[in-house]
Formats: sequence, structure tokens, C-alpha cells
Amino acid sequence: MKIKITASFKTNANKINHTRHIFTHDDNIICGYLWEKKCVYHLRITCCHKNDLSLKWEKDFEGLFYKGHSTPNYTIWYGGHIICLDNATGDVVWKKEFILTTCSCSNIQNDRIICIKRFICNKKISEIQCLNAIDGSVIWEKTVEKSINRVAIIDNDKAYYIQESKYMYCVDVSTGQEIWIADNFSYNGTIFENYIVQAKSSSLLFYSKENGQHITSYEVCPERKGETTIEFEHGSSKFYNSSYSHIEKINICGNNRIYVYTISGTVYALDITKEKNLCGKTDIKVKEAWHYDAEHLDLLEFYSPKCPITICEQINKQYVIIGEDTKNVKILDALSGESISCIKPKFKEVLEKILIEDDSIYFMCQKGWVYKGHFEF
Repeated sequence: MKIKITASFKTNANKINHTRHIFTHDDNIICGYLWEKKCVYHLRITCCHKNDLSLKWEKDFEGLFYKGHSTPNYTIWYGGHIICLDNATGDVVWKKEFILTTCSCSNIQNDRIICIKRFICNKKISEIQCLNAIDGSVIWEKTVEKSINRVAIIDNDKAYYIQESKYMYCVDVSTGQEIWIADNFSYNGTIFENYIVQAKSSSLLFYSKENGQHITSYEVCPERKGETTIEFEHGSSKFYNSSYSHIEKINICGNNRIYVYTISGTVYALDITKEKNLCGKTDIKVKEAWHYDAEHLDLLEFYSPKCPITICEQINKQYVIIGEDTKNVKILDALSGESISCIKPKFKEVLEKILIEDDSIYFMCQKGWVYKGHFEF
């Protein structure tokens, strides 16, 4: 299997600082970038035709935006305020301004947005709001006198959020009513069947969705010891080697496979099995199927890894697609981890995001570049 690049597009902005998100909608590709103009951050949103990446519309919004979400008809962007755009035209459907607060994190499901707002003058106080994604109206809200780090997950009308990097709260999305509280949680997490899977340093932790009880833990990779000194143009800095082992992302695939990658770019495929114990309860067993060390990573920037990974299915077979900086896109057999091919698309900038739809693949790179490719067999 190979990938042939068929089109490219670059947005014109003075200084693109970060890529935010890439979405598909009907025959459109919608991309969000953070860029800087006269020391002020702006959100640049572009909408291109899927076929040839020709530009349909382009919008700019002043402010620092952290995240975006896509629904069938709208894209919603969060930061110092929230804006909801019509996917077809780019027109603002609704906008919500914040006073003395900023929206630090959010998630969306079934036209319900859970957003966390932090007070600028007192970061120990947070406000949780549930908004209607269609018109931006407030469904419920409450103030919490502690720092809330993020909404981890929304699943089946329940929202799970992290407080003070330790406690997880489960609340009813419709009412905001608290269902349970559990401790020993961290930032990164997702849902796997009836479990919450959390990444904590180099380990995966499994918790019950019903009550937050800890089920089991699995160390994905041993932590590296010691420190590394990296020389920069104006001096040097020391970094703990253990940071290279930290899990950066969790990707669930099917009922018995979890893919994770670390901040240094190593991808792990983990098989999950469930067995009944003597007490009639279900035990979770985790076993490594394979791992792959991505090449050509710029370790000077390992806190912002340039190793996007995605899982796709083509002709009834699953593949793992890994981007390795500006040079390589590796295609692995998802079952065995065997390298099938290495494509060298000659991206002009560092690859940060990959989106796959049907037999097309889209690459979002730094400084406003987007590429389209097709799978060939």
C-alpha cells in the first residue's frame, strides 16, 4: 500500500504558531490555526474543497483559542470566548463572550457542550457550564472553589472532569448533578467499554465507569532514568529522561486493542482481554502485541511531539499510519506491527495532524500547509 499526494494548500498568515484541528464536512475540509499579528493571537479558519483543496472561505477571529469541535453542521472553537460557525459558509451562528474568565477546556456530545471556565484573577476558582451547541444557551452552570484541569470525557450522558490534577468527578450532563467522586486521577484519559482508561506518566490505569473504583494498572514502558543536557543557541537546558516515556495519546481500536504513543514517539499496540475470577468479577489483562520506535524525531521539541498517529481500515484490513517529521509517513500492519511501506511526501513543514476519510488522507502541517493524498494498492 502506498500514498500518492494529489493536492496541497497553504493559508496566508503572517506567523502561524500552532495547528489546532482539521475536520471534514460534506465536500469540505475545515482547518484551524493559531497565528500572531502585532503580538495579538488570532484564530485562522479555512474551508477548502475536498477534491483539489481550493479555498472556499477563510475567517479570522481575534483571541487565543485552545480547541475546536465539529458537529454535522457547525464547528465550535473555544478560548477567551466561544464561537460557533456554520460549516458551509463560515458565518457566525452564535458567540459567547467571557468576562474575567477563559474557557480552558471543553467537550461535546449530542448537542451538549461541557466547558470549564477559569477565573483570570483567581485560578483556584472554576466554573462549569453546560451549553446548548445549537444556540449557545446555558442549560446549567455551577461554580467550584477549586481548580478544574479539564473535561476528560463525555460518555452516555455523563461527564467526567478532573479537579486539582487528582480527583475525578462524574456528573449528569443534563442536570449537573454529581454522581460520584474518586481520587488518584491524572489528565489524559478515554473510555474503553465499561472502563475509564487514564494515562499517568508511563502507565495505563483502568477504572470503573460506574463508581470510579481502580481496577488495574499496566506499565506500558519502563521510565528512563537520569537527565539529558541539550545545547541551545543561547545556553543549555536539562531535561528528565523520564519525560520521554510519558504517554502522550491513547487510541482505542475495536473491543480488544489499545494503541498508545509516548512523548518520544514510540507506538505501543496493547491487547486487552477480560476474564472472570473466582469471585465472579471481571479481571483485565493487558499484553503488549508490538511496539514501533518512530524515527527522525526532533528531540529538542519533545514536549511538543511531531508524531501524529491514526488507525484506518482499507479493503477490510487495518493499518497504523505514523507521521515522522517532514520526511516519512510509515504504514504498519495494525495486527502485527510489520512495516508495509514508507512514503516520503516531501512536506515543506513539520507534520502535526493526520485525517483519513474513505480512500483519502489529509496531512496538516505547520505554518498553514495542508496536503491531500490517496491510498494506492
